[in-house]
Amino acid sequence: MKFLTIIVAYITLILMNMYLMVNIINIQGGSLGLSWLFAVILLGGMFTIFLTLFKVTYVRRSLLFLSIFYIYFILHIAIDIPDPSAIWGYVFGTTSGTLLFYVLGFFMAIIINRLLLDANSSRWLLRFSLAGFTVYNLSAVGMILFAFSGFATVLRSDIFLIQAPGTEGLYQRPGDFLSIAFLIQSLVFYRMQMLVDGRSSFFRICIYYIFTITYVTIYIISMMTAQMIGSNKGFLAVAAVGLVTLTFLFAMRSDKLKKFLNSTIVYPKHLFAGLVLKRFLSVFALVLIFSGLLIWGVMTQLDISLQATRVMSFGDDSQSPLSSRMDILQNFHIHFLESPVLGNMNVDAETTGDGSYVHSLLGSLLTHTGILGFLFFLSYVFCAIKELLANGIHQDGRYPRFISNGDKIFFFSIFLVLFGIATIGTFLTWAPLWFGMGLLFQAVIHRSRLSHHEHAII
Repeated sequence: MKFLTIIVAYITLILMNMYLMVNIINIQGGSLGLSWLFAVILLGGMFTIFLTLFKVTYVRRSLLFLSIFYIYFILHIAIDIPDPSAIWGYVFGTTSGTLLFYVLGFFMAIIINRLLLDANSSRWLLRFSLAGFTVYNLSAVGMILFAFSGFATVLRSDIFLIQAPGTEGLYQRPGDFLSIAFLIQSLVFYRMQMLVDGRSSFFRICIYYIFTITYVTIYIISMMTAQMIGSNKGFLAVAAVGLVTLTFLFAMRSDKLKKFLNSTIVYPKHLFAGLVLKRFLSVFALVLIFSGLLIWGVMTQLDISLQATRVMSFGDDSQSPLSSRMDILQNFHIHFLESPVLGNMNVDAETTGDGSYVHSLLGSLLTHTGILGFLFFLSYVFCAIKELLANGIHQDGRYPRFISNGDKIFFFSIFLVLFGIATIGTFLTWAPLWFGMGLLFQAVIHRSRLSHHEHAII
């Protein structure tokens, strides 16, 4: 049964990656691969139903806060926007469907946790799971290389940007999908590496370096692909998630740090504790320098000028994305004062023009859902973070935690990256953020039907 579970888990991960990548590659083709998306939802739903039926299920309080925000959000859309299709687009749409991407992230969390728990139950299952992870990695490398090579054939000669009929301005959705694909890759990679850590030296070293080289390859190509399609958000999300993942990977090789993190209650302040801060800052600096040198080397080898990339505004400061966002930010007070308490989901169209909304998660929450929606959303976020960093799945220290405190801080750091990017540059419906909340904040807990001291999160 566990062999079958591992196989189905990897099939689901590969199908999810295929769905995301086909929509990145066919940048002007609309929503493609819906059969793969349906298969992912079906398999994820089956996993969840199976665990709910045969395990003890706990629903966390944060889901209540999210539900309150969501009911408020949907009612606002129905009342404020005259177009009936708006609810579908904001809730279930494959571009900015907040509920769709949250549920996809939720299913991915269920599947990944179950995969790792089964893999950790025996030596043979671990080896079988590592073989599956190798196949998943190879498919991911193949698909991102296929996307990169395809875009390389339609690059402009003057700047590092694709030029193909029907692709002008269509970088947002593929950029978001690239961010989600890399987020999944990062989470599975990091947790798989932590799973094999501590095994026999030769086995651990081989796995460690082979998988790390593969991950870094995907990391570099994903960043370059994001710039080729003109997505600065995609580039920033991939770059930041990759830096955090590699920093944690190398920092957690310290036995002293792992012992400290897994023998204490974790609070956000532990990120700033002497031992933790010193180790992570030093490793982060090395990872940042290494990543920068690697990107520079690849760009030099491919004869790509940094000034020709969109992140550098193609060498023209007048086209800076930051300056355009600052211009739009001036609309904040106009939009907010329209309805400061309740907000208005159609406020930009009714005042300064459709699409002139503030490119900020917190700003758009205030303007479009008002102070009330803003407080509902932050209540969910604070509650979810508190649950994530809550100490221990077990009350008895004799039993190791499946999701370690190091993993929890890793999840928290990844969320901070997504939340930070959303705060400075995206609307409140940014798909990677909603997917990340479903993936990183476990809203439903399944535990084995064992004695009190033998409960395990799965």
